[in-house]
Amino acid sequence: MKCPSRLIVFILSLSFCAEAKLVEDDSSGFADFSRTNVNEFNNKPITFSYPVPRWLKGTLIRNGRARYEMGQRSFTNAFDGFGKLHSFTFYSNGTVSMSARFLQTEYYKQSLATNTIAPYFQFGKLVPPYNEMEKIESLKNQMENLNVNVYRIRDSKTGVSIVPYIKSIITLYRMTSVGDREEIVPWDIEAQTYMHSFSVTKNYVIFIGQPVSIDIMKVAEYDLITTSVSAESFKPSKNNSFANNLDMPTINENFRHVKYCYAYGLVLKADNKNFNKWALVKKDVCRVDGDLSWVIDNHYPSEAWFEPTPNSSREDDGVLMTHVFDGIKKESYLVLINATTMETMNKAILPTTMPFSFHGRFFQDN
Repeated sequence: MKCPSRLIVFILSLSFCAEAKLVEDDSSGFADFSRTNVNEFNNKPITFSYPVPRWLKGTLIRNGRARYEMGQRSFTNAFDGFGKLHSFTFYSNGTVSMSARFLQTEYYKQSLATNTIAPYFQFGKLVPPYNEMEKIESLKNQMENLNVNVYRIRDSKTGVSIVPYIKSIITLYRMTSVGDREEIVPWDIEAQTYMHSFSVTKNYVIFIGQPVSIDIMKVAEYDLITTSVSAESFKPSKNNSFANNLDMPTINENFRHVKYCYAYGLVLKADNKNFNKWALVKKDVCRVDGDLSWVIDNHYPSEAWFEPTPNSSREDDGVLMTHVFDGIKKESYLVLINATTMETMNKAILPTTMPFSFHGRFFQDN
């Protein structure tokens, strides 16, 4: 797979789970968005409907699961699928290429070699399940399915939080390369609270301990730290009331440490009823009725990435990039969306289908 120069990819493992329930007779194509695709290739050209902005120079890399069975054994959990990277390289001359490859972990290589799902720890059950010896071996091997995200680790400004499997301790590290870690601070906590990610300001790292503690024996035990919890919500906009339900948010990274007004995210059921109505939304957190959306029935986008227009000071001046699965035509396409208006700018049909991907980033060539 072609990656940007000087790019080191660090891939995170997932820390939560959800059941995968596919409906075989679903005419909307929703079930097909989570089908196995074993195709692998390098640098296949893709063609957009219109010229691609020449200032887009770099590689968009998406990480997610793309294989749900091996031999006669299959997964039942959506987050257990074998991890696969899809990349889109923009060459700044109007041309774009795509690559696809499974992550070559020991877990995946062992599974291929034995033509079954190798004994490693899973979120959900397998069909057929492990035997007793395989269960013991899976506990020893732990989890090695890195199907969640990618990060660039290039200089001392890049930091990643690590929550080790040591009871009641959290450690913050600064990572300057894959093998070079500097411990910033460790601290004790009363219980291992669920933490999906963290935030940063110019001078601080902010961790949010959710009111969920982890019990090794019970797997997850909900334990409110305080007796009083209040929640506040944005007022719904008139034309896009579902925008408050966004997940997988992204922002203009130039506004990472300062006050911002726009967050872009994914809404799985825009009508709060049907799974064939997925929406990409632009949430205006500064004005009540500033929300916008991008919705096409039976078209299923993944998380979008915001790439700002160079030298622009306007927060929402840029392009949203993501891949979308057309459930009716059974094909995937890469779409570029105007981040100001949330209207389609350009799209390219892909040479293969892409299952739902969890996260990804655009790495500029500079």
